[in-house]
Amino acid sequence: MAAFTEWLKRIYIKLLLGINCVCAGLLLLTYLAPFVPPTWFYPLAVLALGYPFLVLFNILFIIWWLYQRNRAVYISLATLAIGFMFLINFLGLNISSHATPEDAVKVVSYNVRYFNAPLVADEAKRKEQAQAILDDIGTAQPLIFCGQEFSAKTSPETAYAFQYLKDQLGLKYVHRGGGSSLAICSKYPIKNTARLDFEGTYNGAIYADIQLPNKMVRVYSIHLQSTGLGHDADEVLKKKNITSLNDKNTQAKYQRIGSKLKNAFIKRTEQARAIAKSIKECPHEVIVCGDMNDTPMSYAYHTIVKGLKDSFYEKGRGIGSTYAGKLPALRIDYILTSSTIDVYSHQVLSKTLSDHYAVTADIGL
Repeated sequence: MAAFTEWLKRIYIKLLLGINCVCAGLLLLTYLAPFVPPTWFYPLAVLALGYPFLVLFNILFIIWWLYQRNRAVYISLATLAIGFMFLINFLGLNISSHATPEDAVKVVSYNVRYFNAPLVADEAKRKEQAQAILDDIGTAQPLIFCGQEFSAKTSPETAYAFQYLKDQLGLKYVHRGGGSSLAICSKYPIKNTARLDFEGTYNGAIYADIQLPNKMVRVYSIHLQSTGLGHDADEVLKKKNITSLNDKNTQAKYQRIGSKLKNAFIKRTEQARAIAKSIKECPHEVIVCGDMNDTPMSYAYHTIVKGLKDSFYEKGRGIGSTYAGKLPALRIDYILTSSTIDVYSHQVLSKTLSDHYAVTADIGL
C-alpha cells in the first residue's frame, strides 16, 4: 500500500510539473507578441490576451513548489524574471508619491460609449446617465480632455456635453470629429487641427496643436479598431450557453469570434503604424490619449509607445485595469507623453458608467 501511495505521489508531481511547464512555455510565447506583427502570425496576439492569467498561474506554481521545497520552483521564477519588463508594465509598482506641482496640467482620457445612448430608450434616463459621466469627468478638473465615442447617438446629449465642458469646466477650445466621435477639449487655445482616417472602419484619430503658456504641444485622441465580438462573446461567457464543440452553431460561433479577432488585430497594426508615423513627424512634444482596444502586451501598443512615456508605467499602482466589461484585468486606455515631459501622477477613476474607466494624469508642461 505504501508503495502504491508513493507511486501515486510521483505521478501527481509529474502531472503538476507538466502543467507548470506548459504554463511557463505559453507565458514565454506571450513575450513575443509585442514584436511579431499580427499580420505575420495573429494567434500570438490572441494568446497575449491571456497574459494576466498565465502570470497568475505561474505565481501559484511558485508558491506551491516553495511549499513543497521542490526545485521546480525555478521554472516559473525564471520565466517571470525573463519577462520582468512586461510584468512591471502590467503591475504598477510605484509606491513612493511626490507632491504634484501647482503648474501641472491635468489630462483626462475617457471612452464614454456614446453616453450609453444606444442602450437606453428613455430620454430622461439618457440625460441622467450622460450627466453622471460628465460629473465624473468634472471631478478630475481637467485642463485637457480627450474623449472617444464622445458624441451621443442623439444630438441633444452631444450638444449638452460640449456645453457642459465649456461652461462648467472651462474647456472652451474644441476639436472634434473623425472615426468614432473623437474629441479634444482644452482650456488653452487650439492653433492647428487634423484627423487621421483609417480605411474601412469607423475608428480613427485626431490631433490638435495646443498653445500652452510656454510651449506648443500636440495632443492626440485615438480609438483603434474595436473587436466587435458582440453577442457571440456574451454567449460564450455564459456557461449555460456553452454547448458541445460538435454542435455546428457553436463551431460557427467560435469561427466568427476567431475571424473578428484576426481582423481587429491586423487593422490595429495598420492604424498603430499610421499614428506612430504621425508622432514621429510631429515638430512638437506630444500627448497621446485614447482607447487602443489592445493591452501592453500587444504589437499596436509597442508600435505607438516607442519613444514615449506611459503614465501608468511612470506613476501607476496595481493592475490599472481600464476596461469595465466582463473580461477582467485589461488595460486598454492610455495617456502617453513625449519622453521629455514629466509625469507626476496616474489614476483610473473607478466609477462604472461606461464600458471603460476614465484615465487621468498630471503632467509637467
